Amino acid sequence: MVERMFKVAFWCVQEQPEARPPIGVVVKMLEGEMDIAPPVNPFHHLMAPRSFGDYAVDDDNDKWRGHSHGARRHLFGVS
Repeated sequence: MVERMFKVAFWCVQEQPEARPPIGVVVKMLEGEMDIAPPVNPFHHLMAPRSFGDYAVDDDNDKWRGHSHGARRHLFGVS
């Protein structure tokens, strides 16, 4: 029962809302009316980022420097 609850909990805390099951499905999973597929890692966005390196952005008015880590980009204004 505890394992079932943890699996359901991991499905319910997915980063993307559309990946989370509807409440009716959650109830059926908890009541044992449905099999529970192994959830994907709900905390993958908290794992050590992979660096994709430095980059620069130069538009008409501003210059920016940044560093990319996985899906996140950090920009810094350059004078």
